[in-house]
Amino acid sequence: MDAPGRLLARRARAVVSCRRRAAETVPRRRSHCRGDAVEPGKEAGLNENAGERWERLWKLFDTAIELPSGAQREGFIRDRCADDGDLARELADLLAAHDGGDPLLDARNRSWVDPLVGGTREPALSITPGTSVGGWTLGRLLGEGGMGSVFLGERRGEGFTQRAAVKLLSSPAPTGLLHQRFLAERGILARLEHPGIARMLDGGVTAQGAPYLAMELVEGRTRTPARHTRTATLEERLALFLEVCAAVEYAHRNLVVHRDLKPSNVMVDGTGRVKLLDFGIAKLLSPGGEPQDQPTLLRALTPQYAAPEQVTGDAITTATDVYALGVLLFELLAGRLPYALADHSPFTVERAIVGAEPVRLSQAAVVDASRPEGARLPQRLAGDLERIVQRAMAKEPERRYPSVEALASDLRRHLQGRPVEARGDSAVYRMRKFVRRHRLALVLSVVAVAALLTALA
Repeated sequence: MDAPGRLLARRARAVVSCRRRAAETVPRRRSHCRGDAVEPGKEAGLNENAGERWERLWKLFDTAIELPSGAQREGFIRDRCADDGDLARELADLLAAHDGGDPLLDARNRSWVDPLVGGTREPALSITPGTSVGGWTLGRLLGEGGMGSVFLGERRGEGFTQRAAVKLLSSPAPTGLLHQRFLAERGILARLEHPGIARMLDGGVTAQGAPYLAMELVEGRTRTPARHTRTATLEERLALFLEVCAAVEYAHRNLVVHRDLKPSNVMVDGTGRVKLLDFGIAKLLSPGGEPQDQPTLLRALTPQYAAPEQVTGDAITTATDVYALGVLLFELLAGRLPYALADHSPFTVERAIVGAEPVRLSQAAVVDASRPEGARLPQRLAGDLERIVQRAMAKEPERRYPSVEALASDLRRHLQGRPVEARGDSAVYRMRKFVRRHRLALVLSVVAVAALLTALA
């Protein structure tokens, strides 16, 4: 089972244990276990801090589960829960429930656990080459993800053959978060028409009841930008990144936040054009730009590219994508990620993304003789580009660029040799940029003035 699957299983077991314990003690407090669709603090008997207490318990559980059983865990509980005996007992119960294995996920509990996590059992669909789905004949497997599998699909008609990437949900279950996300992705793609976004061609439901969608097949050698630009100049890398920005900005104008921007979701087709993929955990915004009320019980994210507000569970806005673009830009320019995560445990991720400052872009640069800049790369990255990345990756959303277009505009100003907004309005800085842009004209002017003064003397 992969890391997200393990997290689902852990939390499912924890929720089961919490529900069972609550049912045995104070039935009115069941909503504290998040198995019921009741907002913490709204049901009678819950105090105003119930939600905060539950979040604290989750964080302690996620950290403790990474520690070896025995004295190390017991010491962790004593240290972190010294001021709250009830919390210590509850945490110990959850850890014991997790270590107990599958008995907690028996037939009596699956009726509510499966809808909560979207099903943790093996996929129920059996797809083989030649299977027909909504008029598409499936071929080889192109890839697999958290929600399902993607197959090469082919549809034939009178005088034409069309190929597509057909994505199917792994399980035909009609409920669950994964099912909801899949349907949401299909609805989002249907409203997005942009050359930088892989468009939706078709969608429907299979004979087994599982939803599917047929997407534009990115032809040619599909590569992530990092591989595609291995021998590209700095300017060529920035030009490619600006294409990514254009696609994300278009999605934002259509009130869609991608919130999972990473290299594997940004492909380059055979012609060198960018294609943005996978809106599986995208979030819709209201016309005013605020997130719509779409409550979720589990956070879906890729730790290395997640913004601080995703890690802490705060509001997701367009600034979340601005942060992820900053991380992508950092990796594209420096050749490495801004944070080195020892593991993907919630404690490690939160400590790095929320609390630690990333290494400076120029210091992180991986010097590669095969790159056009060679040993000059750190020097090229220092200054404007370093400030642009820093602003895009600011911890606080309000300190980042106000939009993706603002980030792209600053990069275009850099490419044109103009002052960038990330550097401020220093007169010395602006004069230096002016001199660099008009160096030849200034030299000729100085020569002309010197010649005139010499003639007059």
